[in-house]
Amino acid sequence: MRKISTILFSISFLSSVSLQAQIKKGATFLGGNLSFSAEEGTSTNNNDYKTGGVYILPVVGKAVKENLIVGADILFYYQNSDVSLPENDLKQWIYGTGFFIRQYQQIKNTRFSLFLQGGLAGEYNKVRKGLGTDSRFEKNESSVRIYAYPGVSYAVSRKLQLETGFNNLLGIRYFHTKTVTGIFNEVKSTSNGFNLYASLENQANFYIGFRLLLNKK
Repeated sequence: MRKISTILFSISFLSSVSLQAQIKKGATFLGGNLSFSAEEGTSTNNNDYKTGGVYILPVVGKAVKENLIVGADILFYYQNSDVSLPENDLKQWIYGTGFFIRQYQQIKNTRFSLFLQGGLAGEYNKVRKGLGTDSRFEKNESSVRIYAYPGVSYAVSRKLQLETGFNNLLGIRYFHTKTVTGIFNEVKSTSNGFNLYASLENQANFYIGFRLLLNKK
């Protein structure tokens, strides 16, 4: 297997920060996360494959108290997997929006700060697999979730911070799903439900990001 490239980065802009990562009341929160991935190779059963994706999450918010941010975000995600077996070809789109609260807490006498972010998000997930084959599968899912995750940031300078965390670490989700399988004899199904998730296993949830912070004077 040969991995061409995997790039994960995040760019965010805040209106102000000191070297001690204090975010003043009234500061404006602008920015977002952006990630790309691309990989190609041969699977264990000698099938060639190519896969890639893009994740975009712009955000905007306001510091309602010192070190407390309230804001909103918009999500776009796209993944495309092309393999030598057409029934395994896959395309996925996710669109979403939500509201969040993030609380920072500086670790005394250091440049490190801990943060906890929680929020409410709505998403639409569309999956298409094996189109044009007997293994055709299509899914359209709408969901609403409440989530929380921790992280840590490091003040590289008075304006620049490096941060990392596990997004979607813990949450509860309600979903409504419609699926279609097959071509000539279509099988359609609909489902609704709740699920509770808590996981450190999905590496896609781990990110490394940068923050530019500019306090309101």
